[in-house]
Amino acid sequence: MKLLAVTLVVFSSSPVFAEEAKPVPEPDSFTEFTETLRDLFGDFAQDMAPMFENFGNQIKGLGLYEAPEVLPNGDIIIRRKPDAPREKPEDQEGTVDL
Repeated sequence: MKLLAVTLVVFSSSPVFAEEAKPVPEPDSFTEFTETLRDLFGDFAQDMAPMFENFGNQIKGLGLYEAPEVLPNGDIIIRRKPDAPREKPEDQEGTVDL
C-alpha cells in the first residue's frame, strides 16, 4: 500500500507535458502535395490501364455461367448457362486427333 502511495505522489508531482500544436500546412505546400498525388495516381492509372482492360474482358464472360455448385465430395462445378452461345473452336493446325 505504501508503494502505491509513493508512486501516486511521485507521478502526481511531475509536470504534465503539453503537446505542441502541429502546424497547419500552408496553401502553397498543400497545393504542391495535391499536385504530386495527382501526378502519382495519373502515372499509376496509365501503367495499370492495360491490365484493367484485360481484366474487364475476362469478366464479360462471367454472365455465361451459372453460380458455382459445391458437391458433397468437395468438387466445385461451374455450369455454362443453357442459353449461352457456344464458342467456336479455333483452328488447330498441326494437331493430331487420336
